[in-house]
Amino acid sequence: MAGRHGATIIAEHVEVETGKSAKRPKLLEAIRHAKLTNSTLVVAKLDRLARNAYFTRTLKESKQKFTCCDNEHANDLTIDLLAVIAEHEARAIATRTREALAVVKERGKPLGSARLGHWDGREDRRQEGIVKGLPLPSPNTAASRGSTTATYSFRR
Repeated sequence: MAGRHGATIIAEHVEVETGKSAKRPKLLEAIRHAKLTNSTLVVAKLDRLARNAYFTRTLKESKQKFTCCDNEHANDLTIDLLAVIAEHEARAIATRTREALAVVKERGKPLGSARLGHWDGREDRRQEGIVKGLPLPSPNTAASRGSTTATYSFRR
């Protein structure tokens, strides 16, 4: 995208995080960098920027220039609509996941690391976690967590 627009990528920040999470250190770092260098924030996909319409709207209102590779010609209305749709979809995914896990749990099937055979061939990893004092993943949340890779770049 940068080449088509005669732009130069001056920094790249990659974050492996769910778009639903409010803890987005790399995204905040990318926004700060774009502001300091008066650059445009380039996001790989709008729905990975945030699954929170308020965050997207706040970013737009901050006057920080940004564009999304998956919809580079989007205007303010399109961005607002897609942000609201992404937020709705995040809620729908969470609801479907909770309902599906409740059904599986109700049937008595173990979830997450409690599953029979889950640690087979990986006992050393489990033992390392126990030694470090790290809690084992909760069966209720381990299967419902998702992560996404998002790339934030800048151009002049």
